[in-house]
Amino acid sequence: MRSDPTNRNPLAALCCRLHVLALVLIGFAVGPVWVAAQESERGPEHKRDCPVKIRTHNPALLDSVLSSYVADARRTYPKARDRFQKGLPTGYIFAVVTRFRDSSGIWEQAFVDVDRLGADVVFGRVASEITAITGYHRKDAVKVQEAEILDWVIVAPDGSEEGNFVGKFLDRCGGQR
Repeated sequence: MRSDPTNRNPLAALCCRLHVLALVLIGFAVGPVWVAAQESERGPEHKRDCPVKIRTHNPALLDSVLSSYVADARRTYPKARDRFQKGLPTGYIFAVVTRFRDSSGIWEQAFVDVDRLGADVVFGRVASEITAITGYHRKDAVKVQEAEILDWVIVAPDGSEEGNFVGKFLDRCGGQR
């Protein structure tokens, strides 16, 4: 068994991997494809996140597994939002994670680099390569309701991250993506 990159209990890491394996197996056993992908390329100075694709007919199960990480992100988002509004240092990027849906009902989870904030809304550009759905493309201008934010991240010029609760969980479950 590989070591857990967060140096957590190996049993906890195994349980984490089993949750993701269960999601994948359920997806292969039944119906439509639902995709959760988080990927972003922010330039040579930033590390690249690779997508994670999870196929499941039961998106509620995926939401259940991710719920505590989404809750952590939503609980801490107001402070990250305030930091962005006060101005981040040069080279830092503030992004949120949301789900985009196409007309067939399939969704893809993606990063949105924040340009500005409004009352309960984020204006930005799709930072991820969208591969599973139609109607959205990297660099498209989008508006995201804050209620639809699942995660957030502040990326420093050296690639280090604050936030990214869901992404770090997925990294721990599957090793470095």
